[in-house]
Amino acid sequence: MQRSIGITRNIQTIEMKLSLSLLILVLVMVIIDHVHAEPFDISRVWFQHTNQIVHVYDQLSRSGTNRTEQVDNKAIQVEQCRSSMRQLVQDAKQGQYYANKMIDSIGRPTSGILEGRLTYLGQYDECIATKGENFVGKYCIAHIQLPRNVSQTLAKISGISSSLYQNLPVKLGVCLPSTCSTEDVNTIAQQFSQMFEPALSVRVVECMENDSNQSQTLHYVSFGIFCGICSVLCLFVLVATIFEYFSRHFHCSQSQLILNSKHLEPKTDYQTETLSIKRQLLLAFSVRENLKKIFTVSTTSSDSIGVFHGIKFIAMIWIIFSHSISFSSQWMNFNNPLDIRKTSHNLFSQVIVNGTFSVDCFFFISGYLVTHILLKHLQQTNDKLNLSLFYLKRYLRMTPTMMVTIGFGATLLRYFGSGPEWTNSTAMFDSWCRSNWWVNSLYIHNFVHIDNMCLSHSWYSAVDTQFYMISPFLVMLLSRRPGLGVGLCVFLLTSSVGITWVLTILNNYPAVPYFNDIM
Repeated sequence: MQRSIGITRNIQTIEMKLSLSLLILVLVMVIIDHVHAEPFDISRVWFQHTNQIVHVYDQLSRSGTNRTEQVDNKAIQVEQCRSSMRQLVQDAKQGQYYANKMIDSIGRPTSGILEGRLTYLGQYDECIATKGENFVGKYCIAHIQLPRNVSQTLAKISGISSSLYQNLPVKLGVCLPSTCSTEDVNTIAQQFSQMFEPALSVRVVECMENDSNQSQTLHYVSFGIFCGICSVLCLFVLVATIFEYFSRHFHCSQSQLILNSKHLEPKTDYQTETLSIKRQLLLAFSVRENLKKIFTVSTTSSDSIGVFHGIKFIAMIWIIFSHSISFSSQWMNFNNPLDIRKTSHNLFSQVIVNGTFSVDCFFFISGYLVTHILLKHLQQTNDKLNLSLFYLKRYLRMTPTMMVTIGFGATLLRYFGSGPEWTNSTAMFDSWCRSNWWVNSLYIHNFVHIDNMCLSHSWYSAVDTQFYMISPFLVMLLSRRPGLGVGLCVFLLTSSVGITWVLTILNNYPAVPYFNDIM
């Protein structure tokens, strides 16, 4: 028995030694193989990618050159662009630093294509910082519409609907010579796409270069008007603040003299005396007076409804959170755009992103206050109301602030940042406001030019103003014929809910408007 156990142990020892020997032999062979193998050269991979892009640029510079073109300024500019691209290709083949930098900054497909990532912006700063002998780098964004066959191929591999790939264009950042205008690049790109894939649609949206190298078109008239208005406002603020300061001190000194001479209490108080209209208008610009009003938190006034302050605070926080997530959603899901679909399955995110319901709080507060104030006014004036003054006060209270915001966005905002998507991200404050500011001044921007609405988030101001316009007629009806007025209000409310319900069913609209599987 002991002998058999000893033999078994010897066999196990031999097997262990053989296993260790075999393992060591395998490791030695692997090491020897790696020593003699050619090392991985990452620079060779980079040059392979670069050579592919250089080849495409070479084809672009030669596309359309055999066509008979009319000799005009446009043809000369296109040929100058092609000439600069041929020089860029030649310098890149020779390994010149600036040319390699321009080629290196071009966006190229990376991981995430099967997750819907179709945006490849490249390196914006690297492109616009390069300087050649005859031109500098100009960064352009090309929108490429994938052909149907390519979309179907990607759909089969990824399992995503082919309509997604067809509806979402590929965004590609390219670096081109500054001698090429956006129109030149579009012309060359279309000629190039027709050479290889007629169904391929290439469109260059915009081109940008370093501010120090390009002469940006400054809208001098609008810029001058805006700066002039701001200067006048600043002058009013300065004069009103100085006037308020010296008036206060002069009044205090005068009151002290009365007390010292007659030993009587002053008959007037600066805070409560009835001011003239001109003085009230001037003091409306005083920094001190406005700061006191802004930071006053007292709600002891008989006309104040305390619960509304809490509702406003909660609703404002809700709106700020919702807009922040809404405006940044495309960049939060930049790498994997389809991740946005998961947002609809998160209960907390639904509370945040569907903040449009918070706006109803302000509609309710506004409607209640207008009704409450108008009913009191009509009772005091025997159902008489000056509609012109009623509308004028509202317009003067709302419009100046909006117009100053629009003026800043349309004239100065573009100079406060840069980047591949800066112009696109600020379009509703910049280019849309330059063309459609007058629509906002009339508070009809929720009906007119809604596709490029200036200050898109200000739709509320338009809707609220339109409610304000019709509110006197409803309130006067409630005051004179309460039964008829209540009936009309119930009818309008029921009709609004009913129409929304019908449109939602017929058009298969989602229950909430922001993040959901349908949209």
